Amino acid sequence: MLKCQFPYDDAPHSPGPKTHFCLAVDALLEYRGRTYVVVAYGTSRIDDDLLDAHQGVVLTVKSSFIKGDPLPKDRGHFVLDHVALLPLTEEWILPFHAEFDFMTKEQRGTDPQRYEIWRAFEFSKSVMFRATYEVLDHFLKTKKVGILPGTKLR
Repeated sequence: MLKCQFPYDDAPHSPGPKTHFCLAVDALLEYRGRTYVVVAYGTSRIDDDLLDAHQGVVLTVKSSFIKGDPLPKDRGHFVLDHVALLPLTEEWILPFHAEFDFMTKEQRGTDPQRYEIWRAFEFSKSVMFRATYEVLDHFLKTKKVGILPGTKLR
């Protein structure tokens, strides 16, 4: 997970005004001497409009299932089909590091809550990777970072 200035739909190629705890989707990308990362939008606020707009591909993870730097709330919600390509710079990415504590088989073990979060993640992973492909394709064509123009969160 990373703490990012995720761009908003009114300025899709500029750092957003608020920080968001986002899920790092893809390994770091090196392109012409710069490093980039794809992240899925993270929020502490979830409602029916958000769920409806993203057809249920919102992963909710309790803070107790995240290790590393703590989240400010008791859980995080990650909109897995709302991704951005961000340069790995202080303007976009702030100091923070955490990771999910349910991804490996050992972490899931016999814990049904960890197992259910992992299943929800696995179910939505293909949607997240399709969104990643689209934002990377846009970047390669336009050389613009951020979200796809016209992308709406809600």
